[in-house]
Amino acid sequence: MLSGHAMAGEPGLLRFGLSSYPPSLDPRANAGTAAATVKLQIHRGLLSYDDKADLRPELAESWKPRTAAPMFKLRQNATFHDGTPVTSADVKASYEAIMAEDLDLSGSAFGIIDSIETPDDHTVRIHLGRIWHPSSILPPASWRM
Repeated sequence: MLSGHAMAGEPGLLRFGLSSYPPSLDPRANAGTAAATVKLQIHRGLLSYDDKADLRPELAESWKPRTAAPMFKLRQNATFHDGTPVTSADVKASYEAIMAEDLDLSGSAFGIIDSIETPDDHTVRIHLGRIWHPSSILPPASWRM
């Protein structure tokens, strides 16, 4: 057992233990709990759920649900780790990577996505084959973008 002094670390640094080594940090690969735990710390989705299972904003600051083409307005100040702004083109590229044919997710929730439109740098419209329920196109926790 380590003493409190030995466990003290660098300010701003969080260390935690995992039951196993994550086999992949690729947000498209659902590789188990260890990977999901780490991915949740480094990837964000358009929306997520709060502690009452209600939708809350993440990258999207607002959204218009319950249509066959839900629209998401991205936060103006969202950035990647290096300070590069997150744009609607990045969101589109993330979804297209998740929907890539080599992953064959056609039977998943992503199979209802027909196309993705980016009318400006902060707007994403996802065209669906049918009206959506919020959980139907939100990536599982381990696929956060």
